[in-house]
Amino acid sequence: MNGFLKHRRCVGILVFLLTLCSVATSGQSHDLELSRDARPWEFFCAVGTRAGLFGNESGNFEAWVYPLKIFRNFHLRFLTDGRSIPAETLVRTVTVRPESSAILYAGDTFSVKETLLVPVRESGAVIVLEVETVHPLEIEAIFERDFQLEWPAALGGTYSDWDAGVHAFYFGEEQRKYAAFVGSPTAVFSAQEYQTNYSDSPASALRLGPTLKGKETKIIAVAASVSGRDDAEASYRRLSADYSAEAKDSAKYYRDFLARTVSVELPDAQLQQAYDWARI
Repeated sequence: MNGFLKHRRCVGILVFLLTLCSVATSGQSHDLELSRDARPWEFFCAVGTRAGLFGNESGNFEAWVYPLKIFRNFHLRFLTDGRSIPAETLVRTVTVRPESSAILYAGDTFSVKETLLVPVRESGAVIVLEVETVHPLEIEAIFERDFQLEWPAALGGTYSDWDAGVHAFYFGEEQRKYAAFVGSPTAVFSAQEYQTNYSDSPASALRLGPTLKGKETKIIAVAASVSGRDDAEASYRRLSADYSAEAKDSAKYYRDFLARTVSVELPDAQLQQAYDWARI
């Protein structure tokens, strides 16, 4: 009799667990989005399978297209009403989704939403800047080239140049095997790193063109390749031309991942969200 009761108890526990755990086949998934006030000192990132952007919630970050590090100390400046305003002084909120991470900057007469998108299947990243302004506004992006292989490997001598044909900085090295582009379809040259006997600056910069009034979207594309300049340029052009399709594809990738893998249905919405984030 005791053995029978133990058997029934085990079966009951198994049935209970099976009702909690299910392999999702219906294609449904929970919408995952977290948003809160920005903490400029906190870590912030957007990652894919081939690239990543890593920094903090002030909007300062570095870019990788594996196994290459592309740049460091990337940040924005807003040029309006004769002033140059550091973006980190205007950080308001951050929002993250599986496929992207966003920072909202807001001033007295404008707001800019910076979305970091790293496509799942592309060797690069896109920074989408959604501008809304009352007065003319231009965005300047500043960064320091850090074109090297992941430690402990090294490339040796590297260089950069402005390519007006694709509106981008080109990074190269002596063997012409590794290459990268950082630019935008609307970009114009602003500044380039230099080193002389009497002064130097590690920073390069590009401007994205003015938004006179209203709403406008600007982008910055980052692409690289271990197969030469042509391959890197092809990736750069794809990201520049069709970033919205890449965003949809990445969002679908994570939805499908949640739908096809083992899931647990929890009664508490916050626990459910935390669990699903942990699965990605």
